[in-house]
Amino acid sequence: VLTVGKRHEIAIIEAAISQKGEMDVLADIIAPDYTILTPLGKKHLATLGNIPTLTCENFKLIEKTASNGWTLLPRENITEDLLAKISPPSYFW
Repeated sequence: VLTVGKRHEIAIIEAAISQKGEMDVLADIIAPDYTILTPLGKKHLATLGNIPTLTCENFKLIEKTASNGWTLLPRENITEDLLAKISPPSYFW
C-alpha cells in the first residue's frame, strides 16, 4: 500500500481485519476511490464476536470511499442505517 503512487492507474488492496478498530487505521491509509465488499465470513467471529460488529467494522472502509466513486456490496447483513452513512452510489450483488 505504501508504495502505490500517482503513476499507478489501479491498486487492488485487500483490507482484512481481525480486531475491532483495525479498519479505522486501514481506511485512513487506503482512502479508496472504489470499494468492493466481499461476503463477511464466519471465521472473523472468533475475534469480532458477531455479524453486526463485523459489518460495522467493514463499513468504516466504505465510509472512506470517495464521493465520486462507488461501492459494490453483498446484499446480506447490510442495513438501511449503514447505507445512509455512505455518499457514493452503492450496487449490490
